[in-house]
Amino acid sequence: MTAYTIALARAMGISPAQIRVIARGAFLHDIGKMAIPDEILRKPGKLTKEEMDFMREHCSRGYQMLRKIPSSARLRRLSLPTRNTLTAPATPATRAETRFL
Repeated sequence: MTAYTIALARAMGISPAQIRVIARGAFLHDIGKMAIPDEILRKPGKLTKEEMDFMREHCSRGYQMLRKIPSSARLRRLSLPTRNTLTAPATPATRAETRFL
């Protein structure tokens, strides 16, 4: 994911300094999955609604982990939930993502 993120950022003309922050954020984006049980992460079949709801919490869990690191303020915003579909409603978190870029 990180390599694709860097390539996209370069194609968008984003400055090298911002690309470094974005690359770190892409690398840390899924850190919250550490808080998701292995039974859900490694489940071979389709997840139930409850499992999907739990899985969707990985971004906010990652944000909470990164919040404990004072120097991670810019990276924390990149760990916030992303919209998975074009029809998903905008939330304060997704609006914050848009403002960051």
